[in-house]
Amino acid sequence: MEGKTFRTPSEAARAVVSALRPGVSPQRNGWTFWIITETGQPLQTVRHTYR
Repeated sequence: MEGKTFRTPSEAARAVVSALRPGVSPQRNGWTFWIITETGQPLQTVRHTYR
């Protein structure tokens, strides 16, 4: 994934799942898939901040 950019968290999540687990459906909600390292919380918790 190095060097790639994605328009949405969900697009990035689908790309990662497709690359790492090709036999698994890549459909993901990126806002709940990604975790903020510092807090352990889903990305969804800061969503309102960036709208």
